[in-house]
Amino acid sequence: MSYDDEEDDYTTMDHEHDDDSELITLFGIDGPVGLSFTRLALSAGYHIRALSSNPSALSIEHENLSVFQGKVKDNNDDVVLETLLENSTFVVCLLGQKTKTKKQQQEEYIPGTWVTFIRRLYQFMLRSSSVQLFLYQATAITVDTKGKAPALSNVIKYSQKMLPFGNTNTDRMQKDHDSIVEYIGKKSKSNKYDNYDMQYIVTRPGPTREGKSRKRLAASKSQPGPIPITHADLAEFTLCALQMKILHNTCPYVVGDGF
Repeated sequence: MSYDDEEDDYTTMDHEHDDDSELITLFGIDGPVGLSFTRLALSAGYHIRALSSNPSALSIEHENLSVFQGKVKDNNDDVVLETLLENSTFVVCLLGQKTKTKKQQQEEYIPGTWVTFIRRLYQFMLRSSSVQLFLYQATAITVDTKGKAPALSNVIKYSQKMLPFGNTNTDRMQKDHDSIVEYIGKKSKSNKYDNYDMQYIVTRPGPTREGKSRKRLAASKSQPGPIPITHADLAEFTLCALQMKILHNTCPYVVGDGF
């Protein structure tokens, strides 16, 4: 049975768990999805260790939340990455979220920034004795780990590239998403490192928006969804996905349930 056939409402699953040792390392806490994810995970009893570009600006404090200052593009030293990953069960990476500040929106994205970071992060994760799952959030038009995507996704990419008013930053980020997901696929087949049994999930959500939760998201194997989903719903789906073994080593689209 594929996860397209599952009838579970993944966003309303019970997140409570008894394992106090489960720690999530989070990259992307500064974005709207990351912040919602953090609140949900803390409420569910998880511990979170996160990297933030501006910890003092975060509107959340909790005894189980540890935040380190830094940016993905800063090529953080080995000590920082080792500390972030120490005893971590899950690593969640939510790069490329829309921000509210014009300065961040206008900041030019340097091609290869995310690719360099993820490749470096992977070396630490694969040598870890604790990391069990890496969840990477891409986009609905990102390829799968074999480098394949539906024809519609390729058409959208080509259209965005050719339009004179296209967003150059978006194009650059999308290329990095594609490269990263293919890299994840290659590393999953390698047994060179100690932790070669580490699982991955690449989520491919459609467009996101602010707004009240609709509480109906699902994983789709076949196609992306055209209807925007809320940041809160995507955050809750992401948290649920950590405990869904049926999604391990897959690249599900995240869509509104019933699409």
